Amino acid sequence: MTRARAWHRFGGMLLFFIRFFPQRLLSRGWGWLARRELPPVLQARINRGFARFFAVDLSEAERRPEEYCSLSAFFVRRLRKGVRDWPSDHRVLASPA
Repeated sequence: MTRARAWHRFGGMLLFFIRFFPQRLLSRGWGWLARRELPPVLQARINRGFARFFAVDLSEAERRPEEYCSLSAFFVRRLRKGVRDWPSDHRVLASPA
């Protein structure tokens, strides 16, 4: 089984089981875990794994994934200037995320 297929299968099973968990508890637990600052070597692996799993374009970020102290910090990372343009037309509804 390829790595991508294994991740897809794991993700499907995870989504199946998540629906049985209390959503508020799951959200608070995930938030707590995402804010933990782990040893840099471990944090780098987690950040890169998150980026790979969710197909994050790492070339857009100001810093490398290893430079973020937590998954939460990586999640709200700043982008390099000029990577994404903001519409100049005031009639356009835009969202930064």
